[in-house]
Amino acid sequence: MPISNSALQTYEENLRQTIQYFFNLEGQIENVIVHIDSSIKNYIQKKKGDFY
Repeated sequence: MPISNSALQTYEENLRQTIQYFFNLEGQIENVIVHIDSSIKNYIQKKKGDFY
């Protein structure tokens, strides 16, 4: 039984939204990692300052 055109379009749209969601998620995770990285660097700088 052939798949209807509208079912295929719905599937394609859902797939597109899912992919977009994962790209957005990837961007958010990247921001979190950058934030954590910069926080760690700031912490290390402050600790170095304590020793001198």
